Amino acid sequence: MFFWGLFLLLVTAKRSSCAGEKGEISISKNRTLTCFFPENCKNDSCVSNSQPLACETCAKGFYRLGSVCQECGAIPWATLVLVFAIGCIAFTGIRGGYPLPVAIKVKMLVDFLQILLLSLSLRTAWRQGGATLWLLDKTTFAFLNAQMANLECYISSLSTYYVDWLSSAVPFLFVITIILMADCALGRTHRRFPQNYKLLRRRSTFRRFLVHFLLIVYAPLTSLAVRSYACEENVNITNFWISELYNDSNEVENRWAYDQSISCNEAPFQAVTFSSALFLIFLSLLFPIVLLFFTIRLFKLKRLSQKRALYGAVYECYRPTWCFTEGIILFRKLILIGLTDLYPITPLVQLSISLVLSFAYFLMVVLGRPYRKGYWKVKKARMDVHNSFEVLSSAAVFVIHSSTFLLFYGIIEEAIDWMTFLTIAFTLIIWGVIHLGQVVFEEIPVERIEQRREEPRPPDAADAERSDDRWAFLKTKKDGVTASELQHRELVMAEF
Repeated sequence: MFFWGLFLLLVTAKRSSCAGEKGEISISKNRTLTCFFPENCKNDSCVSNSQPLACETCAKGFYRLGSVCQECGAIPWATLVLVFAIGCIAFTGIRGGYPLPVAIKVKMLVDFLQILLLSLSLRTAWRQGGATLWLLDKTTFAFLNAQMANLECYISSLSTYYVDWLSSAVPFLFVITIILMADCALGRTHRRFPQNYKLLRRRSTFRRFLVHFLLIVYAPLTSLAVRSYACEENVNITNFWISELYNDSNEVENRWAYDQSISCNEAPFQAVTFSSALFLIFLSLLFPIVLLFFTIRLFKLKRLSQKRALYGAVYECYRPTWCFTEGIILFRKLILIGLTDLYPITPLVQLSISLVLSFAYFLMVVLGRPYRKGYWKVKKARMDVHNSFEVLSSAAVFVIHSSTFLLFYGIIEEAIDWMTFLTIAFTLIIWGVIHLGQVVFEEIPVERIEQRREEPRPPDAADAERSDDRWAFLKTKKDGVTASELQHRELVMAEF
């Protein structure tokens, strides 16, 4: 990985002086317009898949995928992939509802795909029609909103931002309300029957669903909320807004950067902006901070095991010493969203910070191994599948963020595109193997591993496990005295 980084520095230093000017379009002899997506402006005009004047919207027959306008397909494959993924998850967890090993693998997959989809918003020259975009187009289901349906391809006059916002916010409020009502009902029933452990297990499963749903919708809701503030009154960019070039009172006032035909002063957009402020405060900022302080406090008080039935959903995927990891992952997504959805940030700064973040997280995973361990019941194959996959996926993200430098300078675009495609495809195949492997090889429950490693055992139990079967009669107790105590007494009497 060190030599890969050195290669990037040498290549980018060599090609930086040769890179052509991109990101501006000439409106007239003395007027130039700064493009919101620099790769959409080449040779003083918009590329074929974007529309003038600012080249910020996709042309007819294309839809927005990160910072790229992707050609529409006949079938929204992401929706079909979501149905298939839900079927696989239900098949593996059908015996236990939503057991912890399945929950850990689902969370790792969603985190990996969301980081990749957020990376598509980096201002670099993603290869149009390449294998990487083709593959990531099938994974937009990780955002769990209308983006996976590609509505721009079917209703060209529709502003999909409102649809994406509603498809993210409405299910968020509905699911949280239903699960909280069910949790309160189960809590009242459990207080009446405190010895009913099935109710407690069911309540823990509901809370696990709630927390994991919050973690899934965190990235799309935060991204949409941040974008709602990309208005002319909030973002000061020279020669970017059309109103600066055409001083016409009939033109739209306070334009939106992602589509300058939309006014930020209209009533629907103002309602979205107000809702975005609430989501940014309570979900995007307070939620990860509360997770960090709450889990660290439980760890300091040594109450992680005691409170796991009620609050374990926020830290049960990780080892006790890394119980705060979820907050770090959410802040990583928040920083990446700030890099890609806040403007102006130069493309080179975006790529550099994202590369540093991915490398820092890779080091944390390699050195800390934060996830709870999971093993298969296979002899001579004692590999920790959870942390192994997280190391692989983190390395894949680092390689992809590194390759964006080469794409930015137009270096061996086709080879880089196939390399990123194979990296993502290999990671997804490995995830499928370890996910289905828990059914074929019957994965050891996480609780049993933790019990073996953390809870101290009495000496008699340890001696009994190490003893041979022919001495099984020594495991029995006689008159309340253990077998080891009887042997000790017999030796003392013999010496006497």
